[in-house]
Amino acid sequence: MAIQTDIAIVGGAMAGAALALALAKHTQWRITLITGRVLPPSPVESAHGHILSSRVVALNETSLRFLAQLGINPLAHLDSHCSYRHMHVWDGEGTGEVNFSASDNQAERLGVIAQNGVLVSDLLQKVALQSRIQVIADNPVVDLSDGGDGVKVVGLTSGERVKANLVVAADGAHSFIREAADVPMQKKPYGQSAVVATVELEHAHKASAYQCFSSDGPLAFLPLPSVGGKHYCAIVWSQDNNKAQALSRLEDDAFALALERAIEGRLGRVLGVYHRAIIPLFEQHAEQYGTRGVVLVGDAAHTLHPLAGQGVNLGFADVAALVDELGRAERRGLSVQAPCIVTRYQRRRKLHNAAAIKAMALFKMSFEQRSPYLTLLRNKGMQIFNQSTQLKKRAMQLAAGAVE
Repeated sequence: MAIQTDIAIVGGAMAGAALALALAKHTQWRITLITGRVLPPSPVESAHGHILSSRVVALNETSLRFLAQLGINPLAHLDSHCSYRHMHVWDGEGTGEVNFSASDNQAERLGVIAQNGVLVSDLLQKVALQSRIQVIADNPVVDLSDGGDGVKVVGLTSGERVKANLVVAADGAHSFIREAADVPMQKKPYGQSAVVATVELEHAHKASAYQCFSSDGPLAFLPLPSVGGKHYCAIVWSQDNNKAQALSRLEDDAFALALERAIEGRLGRVLGVYHRAIIPLFEQHAEQYGTRGVVLVGDAAHTLHPLAGQGVNLGFADVAALVDELGRAERRGLSVQAPCIVTRYQRRRKLHNAAAIKAMALFKMSFEQRSPYLTLLRNKGMQIFNQSTQLKKRAMQLAAGAVE
């Protein structure tokens, strides 16, 4: 016998778990969360004792407020999450530099670097405590079909079926649900891969994030908590594919030396390298955010270059907007299948996400130009920007999630 539900959320990572919690709080719809994960997940993917995973996300203030409404406080994890109050951005092939400080915007911080695994674990533990959320775990989706009257039928590895009036694809960039629903995508590779790692540093980061741009791609040092007097950062080094592959094959000592040179020694020597991995980068955006009985959120709807660390924040903004529209429909007595839900949700999120994707692509392209004249112009622009308190304040507001 098939499981009956109003909303089936496929994907138990950040977007899916947050959506389930928010719907349980703000609506009366029957909710089923389907995930291939085992509950509860291991919060820290570590093979190096206390060394934190390199898989991190940058949470802005809007995302932190959204999580707080769900009872999630990343700042409670001082051993795995780290606030940062400053950010230093510079042109590795010129003299341009921009320095941001939270105090310039009368803010406590610019954001929080959070461990991916710990945040997902927190969300799923909250989900497990919600009696109104039915969880189907460790049971991947293998099929999506029509059940008549607009109902979708989700087939699971176990042979079970879930009949839902609405299926939410929260299953990531390679979404099975999106593909099964034939939602068209615009997709193109960036020609880059990101090498990620956790590194031990000679000097403390002092609650600062660092980002150096070169024609081959950006390098970010993202602050992690210090442990036992040792200082750590997560790094995201986006390079042309061939160079990224070459970096990933280096011995740790050689990789550490390459990092020191790329960041111009600003944090001293790189004393250790852990959890190194390589991730292909590509841009994609759904041409529509839903079709009959299916709606997309987070990476299932869009992915963009990680140079500004906005992917997870866009995903949480999607979730918040979709919950608003589903709650609005419920208050009006509409079915969860009402077409206006997806129409209004798409209107609220698609243009904003498209602008973010375009901005990242243009920013990336501007630093790929090797012309000395363009380098001079770019560096002059960075100097002017750095001297403008108002421009920097506005940039910080946008990064924090302001949309007006």
